[in-house]
Amino acid sequence: MLTLPHDPRKALRQEIRKQFGFIARHENIETNALLLRVKDADLLAANRSKLGNRFRHHRDAAFETFSNFPISKIAWYVEWWLKTPIILQSGCSGNYDFRTPVYQSISYDEANAKRQEFVREELKDMGLELVPATDSCEMVVVEKARTQTGKDEFFAPLAKANMRPEKIQLCRGFGKAS
Repeated sequence: MLTLPHDPRKALRQEIRKQFGFIARHENIETNALLLRVKDADLLAANRSKLGNRFRHHRDAAFETFSNFPISKIAWYVEWWLKTPIILQSGCSGNYDFRTPVYQSISYDEANAKRQEFVREELKDMGLELVPATDSCEMVVVEKARTQTGKDEFFAPLAKANMRPEKIQLCRGFGKAS
């Protein structure tokens, strides 16, 4: 499909619509986010990775450790863990060491709540903070395509239960600091 000579992406979109009945588009949506910014520059400088250290990701029974990671990559992981778009303060750069505990004997939801709390504390210990912000993020909006009759048979059972989804939005990337 993607090797077709004329507009393979359009052909793929048409085939997905035909086979699965979904359409998708990119849209910039104003959304709540968190700004990752420097709170204590001296503390952040003290946590900077030493020159010559290698870039490394290691996981053992107790911790997941990120050594010599670019702060932009740490922001990406924080976004993943907190399930919220993270905006990195402009001018914030460098490589740092970061760690988060591994929770194996509790449920996913409990582990996620504990990890979120720990991540915020770890950022604080590094001289960073997360503050509420809003930003325009590029999202992929997925919708059920209407049938030729104009009816949406796929969601009919949900509509009867008052659960009809109009859009399913998936975050697609980082916001830009303004």
